[in-house]
Amino acid sequence: MAKSLTQLFQQSQFERMVVRSKQLASLNRHLETHLPAPLAQHCHIANYRDNELVLVADNATWATRLRYLAPDLITALQKTPVFKGLKNVHCRVAQPSASSPASATQTDAPISRHISTQSAEILKATADSVSDEKLSESLLRLSQRCRS
Repeated sequence: MAKSLTQLFQQSQFERMVVRSKQLASLNRHLETHLPAPLAQHCHIANYRDNELVLVADNATWATRLRYLAPDLITALQKTPVFKGLKNVHCRVAQPSASSPASATQTDAPISRHISTQSAEILKATADSVSDEKLSESLLRLSQRCRS
């Protein structure tokens, strides 16, 4: 027997998920007002439980910026009724999805592994001056990545 849409909405687990989703969306709106504009576009709240806020950033660069701002962010957010009991902020990096344009660009674009002529010369000079043979060989191999 097929359930009606109303019956599905009344199911407790589904209802809790909808409520939690709305709560997180509301918390995200509060968070955005306390973040610099570029940063607000690259992070969101993943969870807020037991006075601990978990933020997810698009990549490691944005997560690092969030971590740097965390102490000031905690102080600012604690002044709002919603985050009054906030004790800690955890920053995580979002896992890229296989279909995201960013992940396709990263895997498709060749990585440039060349160094400048000046860097190559410095590496060669350093290789000549070190006593560790393995390190010297590694430096010489690295110096061969010079752009011609």
